[in-house]
Amino acid sequence: MPPKVKITKSMILNAVLKITQETGFESVNARRIANKLQCSTHPMFTCYENMEELKKDFLDFAFEYYNQYVANYKMSTEVKPCLLLPLSYIAFAKEEKCHWKMMI
Repeated sequence: MPPKVKITKSMILNAVLKITQETGFESVNARRIANKLQCSTHPMFTCYENMEELKKDFLDFAFEYYNQYVANYKMSTEVKPCLLLPLSYIAFAKEEKCHWKMMI
């Protein structure tokens, strides 16, 4: 029976998110992710064929992260519907500088 998978795609994507928040998306590489997960680079490449595939998957993950931010902003602030997106975008840019730079 093969060994149980200990590093999941979700764990990898969350590690990439943390790295992006700390130092920016341009600093994401296999070694940094492995360091963040405290493992070798091998588990990443059992989940993904290469870094290009991982980064593409992360962009979808990051977009969902932003959508969740907007939903949380809407619930925590009373704002006119027409101002929701612009104000949440500005708040996101202030709070998530490195993540926001990746999205523009």
